Amino acid sequence: MPTFSDDLTHSFPPSATACFGDESGLLITLPFIEPGMPFKEAKQRVVDAFERAYLSELLRRHQANITRSAQAAGLTRYHLRELIKRHHLGGPPALPEGPGRPDRSAPPGPPVRAMDE
Repeated sequence: MPTFSDDLTHSFPPSATACFGDESGLLITLPFIEPGMPFKEAKQRVVDAFERAYLSELLRRHQANITRSAQAAGLTRYHLRELIKRHHLGGPPALPEGPGRPDRSAPPGPPVRAMDE
């Protein structure tokens, strides 16, 4: 008698990913799950793939408007922004620190005083 895992093995070749979509336009590509991978790690890969696809579609539908996107998803704006940061979906990448750019991680220095003449 075939088991559930046999069904999965026959459904997809070992290197394949599964794609799910419907009329709403949401496309989820599931990552490859290696045989013997711990459940927790495999589940996290699938959840991450779902979150990235969901958030991308949500932001596309609401023209990247955080307030409307959060309301539609039933999330707070704070939580939505945290998810966007976690999945690197928001805005241009941060500019690197370097010459001529202030180090924003350092505490501010002493106040600058005008020189007396």
